[in-house]
Amino acid sequence: MRWPNGSNVIIDSSNFNHHGLQLNIFRALLPNDRPQKWAWKNFGLDRMTPEPISFNINEVDAKMVKIETKIIYKLTRGTGFTHGFDHFVTYTIFANGVIDVESKVVPYGELPMLPRIGVKMAIGNEYENLQWYGRGPHENYIDRQTGAALGLYKSTVTEQYFPYLDPQATGNREDVKWLLLSNSAGEGLLVVAKDRLSATALHYRENDIYHAKNTAALNPVDAVVLSLDFKQRGVGNGSCGPDVLPQYDIAPEPCSFRFSLRPFSTKTGKALEMARRTIEQ
Repeated sequence: MRWPNGSNVIIDSSNFNHHGLQLNIFRALLPNDRPQKWAWKNFGLDRMTPEPISFNINEVDAKMVKIETKIIYKLTRGTGFTHGFDHFVTYTIFANGVIDVESKVVPYGELPMLPRIGVKMAIGNEYENLQWYGRGPHENYIDRQTGAALGLYKSTVTEQYFPYLDPQATGNREDVKWLLLSNSAGEGLLVVAKDRLSATALHYRENDIYHAKNTAALNPVDAVVLSLDFKQRGVGNGSCGPDVLPQYDIAPEPCSFRFSLRPFSTKTGKALEMARRTIEQ
């Protein structure tokens, strides 16, 4: 994708598919996910099959274009495809380069409780610097965040991966209002949530982490894998005790969330200031 203002291509979905943002339901299993492990595997949450249904472009005016898409993600359980998710995404592209993204997820058929509901994309590997307003500085989850204060944090994408003995989901940050991925020149992508999101930025795909026997066998991709979640399941104590509490689980119910993708440069201001601007500014 090239921003309308002519700046560099920074969003590359070719590592996943050619339909823009991709629905993200699965996470690399935590040891505490043991109570849900076989349900997630049996339903095929790690191997959904996308089927593009519609793609409509509407030039609203000289300063705004709206793109509406629908993709069905089918699950591989059994011999038929009677379970899955309808994913509706509306992209509103403004003349200033801002892209407003509205994502609606509608599950159908019999489904288990879910690991997460969100979207993912691949960003150019040079956008290594990470800054965010949310919980930190260490990784945290909806039921593991008391010690992670809300604040403004800086790190790198490389530092987001923790080499657990058994490779597993890592690097999540809760209550993220905005995040910035930037390169050494101070240019990058600013993501601003309408409400707060869960977010992860890694040099690894979730499925690669899931299938790796150990960290030494895990190879990074030449990209930043950015996940933006409406909600990610809690951690619980399922490896040796009870599963997550009901309020930290994710039922397969319709949901929607919204955020904007904004071109960023230190020449035009600080991330905190730009995140506060309205989309049209």
